[in-house]
Amino acid sequence: MLGAGMAVGVSAIALLPGARRANAGWYSTYPTHTTCSASGFSGSNCVGGPISSSYCNGRGFHRDDSLKSGCDYVDYRVELYSCNQKNAWIWNGGGGHFRCSDGRNVYNYCGDTGNYLSICKTFL
Repeated sequence: MLGAGMAVGVSAIALLPGARRANAGWYSTYPTHTTCSASGFSGSNCVGGPISSSYCNGRGFHRDDSLKSGCDYVDYRVELYSCNQKNAWIWNGGGGHFRCSDGRNVYNYCGDTGNYLSICKTFL
C-alpha cells in the first residue's frame, strides 16, 4: 500500500507545470580518459567553460535534459568527443579523484538565444 501511494505521488509531481522527463542520456556514461594526473597543473584542471556540479547528472557526467519556465528554456547537452575523442577526464589531484565532463548549454531567455560550453565537475 505504501508503494502504491509513493507511485501516485511521483506521478502527480510529473504533472506539475514545468516538469519534464529527462532524456535517455540522463544516467548514461560516456567515453572517458582515466589516467590523468593533476601534478604540475593549477586550478581545477577543468577548462573551457563555466564549471559547476549543477551541470552534472546522477552519475557524475554532464546532464542531458531541459528546463523550461514560461518563455525561458535551457537544453543541457553532452559533448561526446570534445576532449581528444572523449567526453570526460578523470584526474588524480590533491584532494582525491574528480571527473570533468563536457557539455553545452543551449538557451533561449524569451528571445535572447545562444549557447556555451559547460563543464560538470564531480568528486569520485
